[in-house]
Amino acid sequence: MQCNKELLKEYGIPESSLKLIYGGNLGKPQGIDFILDVLKALSDQKDVYTLIVGDGTEYDKVSHFLKVEKISNAKLLRTLPKDMRYCQ
Repeated sequence: MQCNKELLKEYGIPESSLKLIYGGNLGKPQGIDFILDVLKALSDQKDVYTLIVGDGTEYDKVSHFLKVEKISNAKLLRTLPKDMRYCQ
């Protein structure tokens, strides 16, 4: 199991950035368009990194958006390893 700095490095998350994390369902009721608007607004702020972890009907929409808009300060993952909850 990796923790802290090693974990950030593994997922390509800058250590010094402000980390915004969304975890949960990625479906229409979650207001995915708003999340995409926020990602676009933050795309030029290199000191902010957004991690989205989840799955649902809108997963492909988010994935496509990140690629088309070339959002480099965000990452989309379907899941994280369960043992990560033990990282201190």
